[in-house]
Amino acid sequence: MSFLDRKEWGYLLVLMLAALLMRGFFLTKVEVILPDEAHYVRMGQGLSEGKTFAQLNFVSEEDRGYKGQPFLPFLYALLARITKDPLAASQWSSVILAVLTLIPFHLCLRQFLSSAEALWSDLVYVLSPFAIQYSLWAMPHSLFNFLFVWTLFFVLKSEKSKSLLW
Repeated sequence: MSFLDRKEWGYLLVLMLAALLMRGFFLTKVEVILPDEAHYVRMGQGLSEGKTFAQLNFVSEEDRGYKGQPFLPFLYALLARITKDPLAASQWSSVILAVLTLIPFHLCLRQFLSSAEALWSDLVYVLSPFAIQYSLWAMPHSLFNFLFVWTLFFVLKSEKSKSLLW
């Protein structure tokens, strides 16, 4: 497999734009946020107000030791400073990460499939109701999937090249 040609990148960008528009449309229809989303949004809001991660106490007494993973609230805090709306910043960062997941997803598929087959599989990802739903949540799902698929890509490239330099 050679690196993706311009035409293939063009199709992938069109699919990414379609995924962004579709998720943006459904994001306007979200009326209720989940308690877990509120937890992460409040953490991001606290960090954007200058609190440290250790000062955040949004969990119950029995779960006092667990605050969640720190990277996502830091991302939310950074975006909340720009948008001034912590919920919108959290949701849009999740949407953007879900759309960006198409790149490593496609690269992984190209390890096994032709360009056309990989693009059809990308279309299934774009239209998948579950993928759309988790990308609208202000929770770590999109971030974890993004990092997981990149990890899978690098493992596949390392295995195929028989070198750990990847």
